[in-house]
Amino acid sequence: YPARWRSSVSQGYPQMRTATFYAESTDGLRWTKPNLGLISWNGSTENNIVVDAGSCDGNRGVFLDSHDMNASRRFKLFGSRNTTGDAVFCSWSTRALSVAVSPDGIHWSDWTNVSIMNVAADTANSVLWDDSLQRYLAFTRRHCDTEYATLPFCRGKVKEWGVRREVRSEAIEFLSTTNWSYALEVAHGEAGGKYDM
Repeated sequence: YPARWRSSVSQGYPQMRTATFYAESTDGLRWTKPNLGLISWNGSTENNIVVDAGSCDGNRGVFLDSHDMNASRRFKLFGSRNTTGDAVFCSWSTRALSVAVSPDGIHWSDWTNVSIMNVAADTANSVLWDDSLQRYLAFTRRHCDTEYATLPFCRGKVKEWGVRREVRSEAIEFLSTTNWSYALEVAHGEAGGKYDM
């Protein structure tokens, strides 16, 4: 976080806030961060924030969906956000795994709860359109020792494969609370540490 925003962030999780920021580049090397004036942070809108996720994991993936012909939904977002803005960090009762759409990657709308995937999602969340399968694929993480300790949630023992597992969910309709599948494990680490992935 920039120094002028650090008072919004605590060393402890309960007060932490996370956000998604916007930047532009013509070559992928040199980036500009426009002052968008959209979201207030520490009493100022002089920033490039496009999503204030509140007290929740700061892991939202964004992609340009070239297959969607609806210009208002060109960009897709997938990740966690806090639905109350002031709840305890990662509280299951207030955190929502969500998807949203945008025409420009700046203005986000149609927030849809997709917690039906049953995942932790506190990792590098990614979503894409798979043309061969004709569906959206979401990749994220499940935590096997405390959240979902047994089949079908996690395969193998924690001591063998570790706690963190890569999982995949899929959907034909992106903005659907019920269309996303239960996330299935697609990768895991090997023994040698508590988390491994």
